[in-house]
Formats: sequence, structure tokens, C-alpha cells
Amino acid sequence: MVSVSVVYHTGKGHTGVIAEAVARGAQSVEGVQVNLLQILPEQLTNGGWDDPAIMKILDASDAIIFGCPTWMGSVSSIFKAFMEATFKLWFEQRWKTRSLLASRTRLRKVATSCPRLFNLRSLLLN
Repeated sequence: MVSVSVVYHTGKGHTGVIAEAVARGAQSVEGVQVNLLQILPEQLTNGGWDDPAIMKILDASDAIIFGCPTWMGSVSSIFKAFMEATFKLWFEQRWKTRSLLASRTRLRKVATSCPRLFNLRSLLLN
């Protein structure tokens, strides 16, 4: 069985709708188990993001799909905190063999989304 995780932060619900649709699509493929994982403000403690259960699921996933809104031309601060929490896994290149995908939900002013895509790219490149 292939494990696919969709990890996302949504501010006003738009990214959540897309994440759920992506998860349903992946779940429709035979032999795929999907984990839909939402990054929440409540997971921020002492200025950083922390949820060991989500990290354990992501570390065991064969593929990870990231999604977050574009706020002021970048990823949301909550998703940025999540990205920073993955540093140890990234540094150890634990996701190097994973299939990773990042998405954005803002379609207007695409040029302002470019820095955000570069931020997400750091998660994808090991």
C-alpha cells in the first residue's frame, strides 16, 4: 500500500477545499492510503510549530503534498512555522526519496506568489 499525505494550512477555507479534493482524488486510486493533515494555529507552541504525530505520519509517507494560502506574497506564518519544524528531516535528507508536490491557492497576481513557491521549493529539494 502506498501512503500519500496531504498536509495543508487554510486561512479562509479555500486551501482546505482544494486539499480535500486532492485527498479524495488520491484515495480513488487503488492501493493508496491518504492522510489529510491540517496545520493549525493551536499547534504553535513557544514560537514554533510542534505536532509529533503529524511528523511521524509524514516521515512514513511515500508521497507528500503541501498546500497553503499565499499571504502577502509568501506562505502563511503558520505554514512557515511548520516548514521550519521540518528542518531536521530535511537536513538528514529523510524525504529525499519521497515524491513531493507543493500547491498554491491564490490565482490572482501570480507574480506575487513566486516567492512563496520558492519557499515551498526548499521543502521539495534535498
